[in-house]
Amino acid sequence: MSLNILLVDDDTVFREYVKEMPIWEKSEFVLKGEVKNAREALAFLLRHTVDIVLLDVSMPEINGVELSSVIADKYPAVAMVAISSYDDYDFVREILKNGACDYILKHRLTPDLLSAILDSIRTRLKNTSSWDAKKKLRQKTDFWLENGGSSPFFQNNCRKAVTIAEFSQMDSFTESIKDAFIEGILRIFEANSDDETDVLALFRPPNRFIVITCFYSAISEAFIQKKTDYNNLLCSNNINRIYHLSFKVHNCPLLLSDNAIRSYINHRIKEDTSKKQDNTLALSLTINQQKKLFSAIESRNNNAAALLIQEIFEKIPPSNYGLQMMVTKELLDLIDKVSVEYRLSLDFLPKGNRLFEYTKAKNPGELGNIISGLYTQVFREITSNEKDHKKYSEAVKMAMNYLQQNYCDPIGLDKTAKAVGLNSSYLSRVFHKETGVTVVDYLNQIRIEAVKGFLETNMPLKEIASRCGFQNYTYFLKTFKKYTGKTPKEYLSM
Repeated sequence: MSLNILLVDDDTVFREYVKEMPIWEKSEFVLKGEVKNAREALAFLLRHTVDIVLLDVSMPEINGVELSSVIADKYPAVAMVAISSYDDYDFVREILKNGACDYILKHRLTPDLLSAILDSIRTRLKNTSSWDAKKKLRQKTDFWLENGGSSPFFQNNCRKAVTIAEFSQMDSFTESIKDAFIEGILRIFEANSDDETDVLALFRPPNRFIVITCFYSAISEAFIQKKTDYNNLLCSNNINRIYHLSFKVHNCPLLLSDNAIRSYINHRIKEDTSKKQDNTLALSLTINQQKKLFSAIESRNNNAAALLIQEIFEKIPPSNYGLQMMVTKELLDLIDKVSVEYRLSLDFLPKGNRLFEYTKAKNPGELGNIISGLYTQVFREITSNEKDHKKYSEAVKMAMNYLQQNYCDPIGLDKTAKAVGLNSSYLSRVFHKETGVTVVDYLNQIRIEAVKGFLETNMPLKEIASRCGFQNYTYFLKTFKKYTGKTPKEYLSM
């Protein structure tokens, strides 16, 4: 990944000298911007992601020492390198105290020296996680919420969305388990940071988490609300999957000032829990609705499934985007389960971040029609597979059923033949003749489809492969590429 560099210097000739250096022709470093004073630098940092700042020590109005202090305070993850026309130890000492990584004289700065310095910083940044980089900001925000004073966030025009999540099952944890749990939850919330947003998560005893998301682009309140709901959904799924816990969520109103945000958070935290509206992020489809859908699929009753889906979406208020997205995701997850059971290849389903794009511009009625259409397509695929299945002999059908039910286990041709009471050579011959594929090919196809269903989770790829019956990881990677034409990473990014 490339590192973005900002050059801050009031010397036009020096800026041009740095801009012309061959280092920028490499992919490792990008000269993201060059500005002539501290005010322009701070304005640039508000709107762009910057990893390293090259800053002049001596500038008019706000000098390099003052600028380094602000950067260290407001952007602790940004590395700094100080540059100067003269060797002044007092400046050096103050800037290094503010966290600068290095200090160099302008007349000694060569392309090779700059490249060496940036490479050194790159190595250090690789060994510093985003979690560690935010440690100072997390502490300052905690203090600010408790005691007031100046905001820990730089006074800028970025919008901030705040979510308060409350867990009800933490009382039974021992202190050591609780500490690990808290850090794990905070990391899950902060993992939603991306190029356009930055997420900071804090714990409030005994059982609440405050999640502050900064939106740096000029976007609408509607988008902020939808993105916040989507992030809540992702966190809910991951926390439920890893810790088997759910939480109540309250999205604070979008406020313009940091002080207003602080006041609202403290008011909400102190408010009596019994007065809170129960917005538990749990499964939004009832068990009964899921049973009815599975029953409709098993009986091949497309009309019953379509009616039930329409009824589900009709009950969702158009303004409740979070519920709308959760319902959509669960209905798509059901299709995923069906595809594995019936060996369907359904690559048209939206995955990961595409779910957000898939739902954001649609109302519940439109989504209901679209999801009903997807279920209709699933019914067609099942019917088509069944017609093909009828052409097979009883022996081949038995072998297919055995492979579908036991693909997770270390099975192959010999075990399959033994299970259905046939000679392995005979089964191999008749299976290939009727299906056009070998027993091993058929088994691998089942396993690869099962793997696809796990790729959206945070489970390690090796564990996914093992769960789906692949005992050799190298063989799994070759097999996945053979049947999909892509590596697992390439497939996931589609």
